[in-house]
Amino acid sequence: MSSKMTKLFLLFLVLVSFTCLSFALPSAYSIHGRDKLDKFSSEEEVLQLFQVWQKEHGREYSNPEEKAKRFHIFQRNLRYINEMNAKRKSLTQHRLGLNKFADMSPEEFAETYLKQIEMPSNMESRKVQDDDDCQNLPESVDWREKGAVTEVRDQGECQSHWAFSVTGAIEGINKIVTGDLVTLSAQELVDCDPASHGCAGGFYFNAFGYVIDNGGIDTEENYPYTAKNGSCRVNANKVVSIDNLLVVDGTEEGLLCRVSKQPVSVSIDATGLQFYSGGVYGGDNCSKNSRSATLVCLIVGYGSVGGEEYWIVKNSWGKEWGENGYLLIKRNVSDEWPYGVCAINAAAGYPIKETGLGLVHLTGSDVKKIDTPKHMQGVYGGDNCSKNSRSATLVCLIVGYGSVGGEEYWIVKNSWGKEWGENGYLLIKRNVSDEWPYGVCAINAAAGYPIKEVSSSSPLLSADI
Repeated sequence: MSSKMTKLFLLFLVLVSFTCLSFALPSAYSIHGRDKLDKFSSEEEVLQLFQVWQKEHGREYSNPEEKAKRFHIFQRNLRYINEMNAKRKSLTQHRLGLNKFADMSPEEFAETYLKQIEMPSNMESRKVQDDDDCQNLPESVDWREKGAVTEVRDQGECQSHWAFSVTGAIEGINKIVTGDLVTLSAQELVDCDPASHGCAGGFYFNAFGYVIDNGGIDTEENYPYTAKNGSCRVNANKVVSIDNLLVVDGTEEGLLCRVSKQPVSVSIDATGLQFYSGGVYGGDNCSKNSRSATLVCLIVGYGSVGGEEYWIVKNSWGKEWGENGYLLIKRNVSDEWPYGVCAINAAAGYPIKETGLGLVHLTGSDVKKIDTPKHMQGVYGGDNCSKNSRSATLVCLIVGYGSVGGEEYWIVKNSWGKEWGENGYLLIKRNVSDEWPYGVCAINAAAGYPIKEVSSSSPLLSADI
């Protein structure tokens, strides 16, 4: 029998098996949550599993030859998944599973979702050492629990991960500063950022610059995602704005400090993450001394499990990937990984959004000005001040105190006009001496008041005085 006839005969057998199995599958059969994939060893069992996987992911193929090709890729991927899971050394170590990418070869996956990221040459000029209070940080932070993270999105076959990282970082800081969580338009960045390449890839650094220069970005509702390149809408709304972009200094300590204060955009080498389904990823497929990256994502917190410390990373490959769309990646490994696991520390950046306060905070001789937008409302908790500093840049007047929703505050009269703050006033948090030895933003450090003697005939004196 010729080679061509042999291949056709084998294809016929595979297709017959598909047809038979389609009638044999129980309706309640499912692969969701199935960790024991190694029990599917025979050709018939794997075909059955593939049939179920097709049904659950709505996968249809254009012709029998394509279906047979995809089955063989699925079969190889299943074998790889079983081999890798068998090498796990602990329950916390990452595991692989059959997800929506199970019929793609690693080469096809890399071509579709992973592209080498070109780092801008001017990033170094934006790097800063965090001068906020980085002592006594919480053991864990999860900005999802604080309501500062929107739903996981699915970029589709458009390499727009960079755009979702940027919108996620801006959504987070906007929630922290204003109290409003607004889902922003990744599609606007794909269509409009002139320094990026739309669905062919990009980087957060350029996209943050677009939002700053544009004066803001529109919402997902107004400018929805299409997973393809489109024409830029020049009349898009500017719903949420940011004022600056800073880059973390590249240290593990610097990144930890910043993540404790807001979600942070990062880039990683995502080689080998195609089938990641949970657990702490230790960088098995990355080089320890490399800074190269193929995926831009968003750190939304950190924590530990079983003695294993990790970053919580939000991806844009949909909720069917990873842990409901998230990746846990090992941290606190700078002795072995100079740039962090899979280069996660190498190029981390975050947006700055002004809080509405014309305050400065000082650390030694380093002074940073926080410019003043027009409006500020609510009780200010000192987000831009150092807890142990007595430095001050503004003299104002306390005219009373009160509380709202369990939050105690001073009522402070300023001299910047009624258009600023709450008709010219600021509410600043009080009764926090355990955390703020000099009061929030040093308000207790140098308070003074005049004495004016009054005569006994003064109408302000009561009969009891």
